[in-house]
Amino acid sequence: EQVDCAAATAHPDPSPLALDCGPRDSLIATPRGQYVQVVLDSNDFRTLCGDGSPYAFWIRLAPAGSPVENVVLQMQGGGVCIFESDCAGVSPGLFEAMNDQPEQSGIMSNDPAVSPFANWTKVYLPYCTQDVFIGGGTTSNFSSITVERFGAINVRAALRYLRDVLWREMDETTTEGYRPDRIRMLFGGTSAGGFGTLYNYHYVLDDLQWAHTAAWPDAGLALDNGQPLGI
Repeated sequence: EQVDCAAATAHPDPSPLALDCGPRDSLIATPRGQYVQVVLDSNDFRTLCGDGSPYAFWIRLAPAGSPVENVVLQMQGGGVCIFESDCAGVSPGLFEAMNDQPEQSGIMSNDPAVSPFANWTKVYLPYCTQDVFIGGGTTSNFSSITVERFGAINVRAALRYLRDVLWREMDETTTEGYRPDRIRMLFGGTSAGGFGTLYNYHYVLDDLQWAHTAAWPDAGLALDNGQPLGI
């Protein structure tokens, strides 16, 4: 990944290399001001939802005339399950992402009277793993249900895809093109997404190098080491 990104950064046209970083033909079309659902190929990105289905998320680039590099991202909430007794009782809809729609209220509203970020690029990450977005690719094999725990992998793959979409758009519409220090981001979520914010914020700062990123973990604190399930 780092080698591909270095090559894409150094060479405006890296063909005939088939890089997995930066602008490329395989990226979905993202018209300005319209929500687009991105379905990540599980073979390419190693992403999965809890029921084994593909991970999908939403991007809405800032409307024409607004800076596309201003980004607000929300991770969906939805509880957590740890043992067979609680995972077996989770609604099947919480183990898949294809049917989730983007949040359009509060901070994610497209109405300037509601949100000061109305004309920013919007990114919505559904929650489908019941692992508060920290799963690293393990599987909970219970006798009555199997749950794939790919939460962190899903978040970080979506972020890399977002980076490449922004890269393409900034190369096409600005004189400077894409640079990590030009991205301004609000990175957050609610409930389970609040925990996901805390556990993935370092990836935005350290790996993507989006230094101008503020975290907004809403309704999520940190795990209390004094109790197995304490918060």
